[in-house]
Amino acid sequence: MKIVLLFIPAMLFFINCRTEHAQDYHPLAVGLQWEYSVTQTDTVTIAGIQVSTITAAVSSPYGTLFEQVTSTDWEDTSTAAWLDTSYLQENDGNVLFYNDLNDSEPDTLLVLPLVLGNTWTVRTEPWGDMTGEVLGLEEVSVPAGTFTESWRIRYTGLDDTGYSWFGPDVGLVKHEAASPASAFLKELTDFSTP
Repeated sequence: MKIVLLFIPAMLFFINCRTEHAQDYHPLAVGLQWEYSVTQTDTVTIAGIQVSTITAAVSSPYGTLFEQVTSTDWEDTSTAAWLDTSYLQENDGNVLFYNDLNDSEPDTLLVLPLVLGNTWTVRTEPWGDMTGEVLGLEEVSVPAGTFTESWRIRYTGLDDTGYSWFGPDVGLVKHEAASPASAFLKELTDFSTP
């Protein structure tokens, strides 16, 4: 009987090691840098295609990631590098998205650690909540490479559904979303460490 009782904790430890992943799926170390290509199609309002480059970097010891649009093209019309900056920060296991530094109601992008089946409220709107759900581990390929064991997250709102893939020790590698009026694709093109 004692052997069985000693074996059960060891078996539970082994099972937990197999189901939890030690990688950081949202790293925020100073010096990390990402570059993304973004394609957004508007089928109603502007009826055009916007192609942008987004750069992101962690420059704060507080783990704050800033993202900015560095170039945008609408159809064949290019605009100079205009600045649209947003911020991400991890706080008590929640990865929070701020539209700008004055944003007092950030979205909850992720709840860490990522575990299959977990759900959370991304944001509350008068017309309904946007929710996030961890769907599972997948392999995803983007211009920056192929990322195995990437967590796929589904974001569901009133009129649209989006999917994000977070790669181990890299973070966001891909996001795609669609609504009746638009489509959005964001893919990692480059990632560098300090």
